[in-house]
Amino acid sequence: MKQILLALVVLLLAMLACSPTTTTKDATAAVTTFVDENGSGKIPETYTPLTNTMVIATWNVHGYMYRDVQLTDQSGRANFSVTYTHFFDISAFPPCGYYSTTPLYQSMTDTEKANFGFWPADPAEQLSNVKVLLWKDLNENGARDPQEEVAGKKISVMLQIPGGVNGNPYDEDNYTFTSADGWFDIPLGNSCGTIDLLLLNSDAATASVSEPGLDSDAGSHGNTFYPSIEISYEPGDTIIYWEIK
Repeated sequence: MKQILLALVVLLLAMLACSPTTTTKDATAAVTTFVDENGSGKIPETYTPLTNTMVIATWNVHGYMYRDVQLTDQSGRANFSVTYTHFFDISAFPPCGYYSTTPLYQSMTDTEKANFGFWPADPAEQLSNVKVLLWKDLNENGARDPQEEVAGKKISVMLQIPGGVNGNPYDEDNYTFTSADGWFDIPLGNSCGTIDLLLLNSDAATASVSEPGLDSDAGSHGNTFYPSIEISYEPGDTIIYWEIK
């Protein structure tokens, strides 16, 4: 029996030694968002750029997950430079009042350019911004009083892109926010839709949330739980009061 076990161990070690090692790859992505007037899904030589469109890069390095969120510039462009091992994807959050004419998710493992076209149905003129006040009822009087703001807490923003799936918080992420005087100020470019906020590194729980916010289970991931709320928003400022306990 010992000889059999030893042989199995030797075989396993040999298989691991011969298995290919995944190496890291350096990659860039030049992203363009444009108004697709004829709905063809193809970017023309001359086009109208879509500024302030939210584009998201996600990639991995072995078991670690990364995210970089940018708003496109006056030329409708954003640029990413990453190092990854298995996948590198770019997605776009549709501008408010537009329909997508190209896929909202594109793999960048075999290309360096991603073009996202949107047909204008009823374009919004304002940009979107979500402001959330995190507070705790310290005196237990059932009302929000001065000095009950909770500062220094960190949230991750999960974007509900059509056809997408919210995942776990990322190991490194440029789209997290820390409450200043209790407030989170979240710029969302020209988008409208729904986001989830996950309160990181906290043993708190949601006590209440004002409309249009809702208590959410988006922060439940196996044995890990993050207090979370869901917010539907439109262009302009959306203000939410999030009470924790």
